[in-house]
Amino acid sequence: MEKPTLIISEEKNTTPLLIIDKQGLLGNALAESLTKEFLTVLVSGRPLPSQGNGRIIHIPFVKRMPSIPDNKFSHIIFICHGSKEEFALLPHLVQKTKRLGARFIFAGSIYKVTEQFVKSIASHARDVDVLVYGDIFADNLPFENTLTELLVLAKTKGSITLVNSGMQHVYPIHLDDVVASLLKIAFTQKQATLPTIYNASLKHPVTYFSVARMLKKHNPLLKIDFLKRQTDSSHHVFRQGFYLFSHYPLEQRLADVVFDPHVTVRQRKKAKRFMQLPFAPLLAGILLAVAIISLPFLLFAGMAFYGYTQLLSAKDALEGGNLQIASQKASQSVKALAVTERVSENLVRMTPAIGFRTQLFDFARNVHTGREVAESTLGITQALITLQKMYGEEGSASREEVIRSLNTLKNENITLQKILAENRLPPQYSEKLKMYERPLQVFGLLADVLPHMLGFHGKQTYLLLFQNNMELRPGGGFIGSYGITDIDKGKMGKFTVHDVYDADGQLKGHIEPPFALRRYLGSSHLYLRDSNFTLDFPKNASTAAYLLGLETGQKVNAVVGIDITFIKEVIRAVEPLYIPDYNETITADTFFEKTESHVQDKFFAGSTQKKDFLRAVYAALEARLTQRKGVSYGVLLKAFADGLYEKHILFAFSNSSIQRVFSINNFSSSLKDERKKDVFLDFAGVNEANLGENKANFFLTRSLGQSVRINEGGEVLSVIRVQYENTSSKENKFGGDYKAFIRFIVPEGASLQRILIDGEEQEVVPAITNVSVYLGKRFIPPLGLEVETVQEDGKTMYGFLTIVPSRSKKMVQIQYAQKQVFPVNEAASAYDLLVYKQPGTEKDQYTFTLQYPEQLTLLHVNTDMAKQENAIQYTGTLAEDRRIILQFARK
Repeated sequence: MEKPTLIISEEKNTTPLLIIDKQGLLGNALAESLTKEFLTVLVSGRPLPSQGNGRIIHIPFVKRMPSIPDNKFSHIIFICHGSKEEFALLPHLVQKTKRLGARFIFAGSIYKVTEQFVKSIASHARDVDVLVYGDIFADNLPFENTLTELLVLAKTKGSITLVNSGMQHVYPIHLDDVVASLLKIAFTQKQATLPTIYNASLKHPVTYFSVARMLKKHNPLLKIDFLKRQTDSSHHVFRQGFYLFSHYPLEQRLADVVFDPHVTVRQRKKAKRFMQLPFAPLLAGILLAVAIISLPFLLFAGMAFYGYTQLLSAKDALEGGNLQIASQKASQSVKALAVTERVSENLVRMTPAIGFRTQLFDFARNVHTGREVAESTLGITQALITLQKMYGEEGSASREEVIRSLNTLKNENITLQKILAENRLPPQYSEKLKMYERPLQVFGLLADVLPHMLGFHGKQTYLLLFQNNMELRPGGGFIGSYGITDIDKGKMGKFTVHDVYDADGQLKGHIEPPFALRRYLGSSHLYLRDSNFTLDFPKNASTAAYLLGLETGQKVNAVVGIDITFIKEVIRAVEPLYIPDYNETITADTFFEKTESHVQDKFFAGSTQKKDFLRAVYAALEARLTQRKGVSYGVLLKAFADGLYEKHILFAFSNSSIQRVFSINNFSSSLKDERKKDVFLDFAGVNEANLGENKANFFLTRSLGQSVRINEGGEVLSVIRVQYENTSSKENKFGGDYKAFIRFIVPEGASLQRILIDGEEQEVVPAITNVSVYLGKRFIPPLGLEVETVQEDGKTMYGFLTIVPSRSKKMVQIQYAQKQVFPVNEAASAYDLLVYKQPGTEKDQYTFTLQYPEQLTLLHVNTDMAKQENAIQYTGTLAEDRRIILQFARK
């Protein structure tokens, strides 16, 4: 395996370096950079482009185990690409390093290096330095990866083809910068005796589309095409270590590779020499006069102005629901901007570089973006016109037309999202389009299942649960009414609204209710009105569908939970809304009180006031939306998208493939945790059930706080606090005391240490949950705070009853220790917290604080947080589930 010792004489540096790189790209470049100072032994699978002034000894990497000279080396640099041959070589290199006392540096791609592999290296050589790098690019590289292929095509063909939407992540880094990083690591004195990980890649990845846009800034004529192809986007990326480039000049590095950086300089010098000629001012004046009086330029500018005005008109018509006018205006805009774009491209080619070529570049780029937006607007309006046929009297849209229209909407949605992501629109347009960013995102996530939801694969029957979140329940709110409707081939059938007591009165037999309902509310059976008492909405939906079937015989395919907050936002899009049957006008802000007034007035079990008023509101909404007059469709779309993310509208389906899409995107408020389990996972949530038979939540405000402390041994101690304020009065017919069964959701196995209410520690006793015991005539509740402990979906829940009287405040907090230990002794570690937001709650204030031991260094956080000494704090609102990720390295 080993050759005789090298004979070295009369060299500037008598101790050579050893570089091993099977592929040879990085190793060859590194060896070339060292030739002036060092004799280098290079074991490489790629021939040298030069002889390195005779100071590079090249040994081909052609065998399974290459021949490595048995010589003394000051440094051994091993560039690994993940092959079996390279892994087999590692123990031999480590032994050589120890024997020679050499500095050992390991380098590998962020796609090949894993945490387990770093641990394996550390077990062999604890003082190793590890460098991970991103997607390498440089001048005249062959197709080493997708990125270099893209750059070569941009340079040689003037066009780029992106796979699918081009939104795949990429971590570009110039070859010279990786070489410089290796040199810096190799010749900097090492302080620690443990493995040190350095990261020579972008801290925040970009997309291939972003790379294309950066290049297009330097050449507006660069063409960008898209090719649909199935890809595997689940590849591993190593994101740990000390990042060597906090502000990497990526755009300039890319431009220097693809374009000649000296062209502009030469053009400017040439223009400067021209302007110094004696007759230059006269010629410049003549050219300026010709440009001013030139009709084509005026026509060019006028056409662009016309195209943009038509695009704005199309947008306004689309927002107002006038699809035919929107289609006409968008079509005229496309034609005008297409002509303008062709003229601008010709002008860019023809215009000499005498001062306004850059302005033409910018103008051409803006015209191109305008044409893209106009084409997307046209495609969207034409697709919506087709979908609108489903709601006509004849329902004339075929299945093929609908699916084709949905695909068109999906594709145009991708285009608009890319334009938004790249900030390519002027501010006056981008601000308006950003209003639709979240609706576009929702549509993109659900586009593939919409045909099934719309009944094109069979009629779908929907159960709508109207959940009053002013009387909060775990799944969103008290179910006072429900609705039933069918959707068949995109056409919605009759929508009927029912009082929940109509169905519950038909229940035969007994179903035992949850402990808290039976014990603290006195419910003798589980009814439809109480079916949303678990924390997982899909389970609630299954229970509701089952109970509805028992009570009425009605079978459903899907369940939708809708709360008061969502209905208010829908009304906001059409307000003021006139209710003819009641001769009343309501707004979003008066809807709740108007509804409660009609419900409370002479209410008794079996009365119809509630369902009658809700039915009248729905009829008025349907009429208003059908007339398409005075409707803000932008507000309507935003209300739907925000409602999904903020859990004011929830979906659950009996079809498992559809339900999977909604669960993954958290549109069902499922407790199932989809996060990868390769880091420390934390979970926290607070869930309440109003058992006071009132609407006290209308008057209630809450704020949540969470504190986590990681000690030196890795033990994780946590505190969750909830501050309540009940502003209702005894005289208010809707309010009263807030009697709530509150559940704290924590990681599985977390041990409860203590509970404090208003700062006073409570004596905790296990809750008496046996119905035969607590309903017994001689039952006496135990002294202390009864706490129910439940394990569900990998979570532990601690629940107990608390009361917040009218016009009072109360602080409730629990302290617990987690079962899992944080890996404080690992070279790199991460903390991943998911905060669960209860459906039906509003934007509660939320504060999170984490303290970590001194042996850890905080490398990265995924959100804006205030940093302190060995601590970090987040302050914001809990409008939706929130995820906080912190990455650490051991000092």
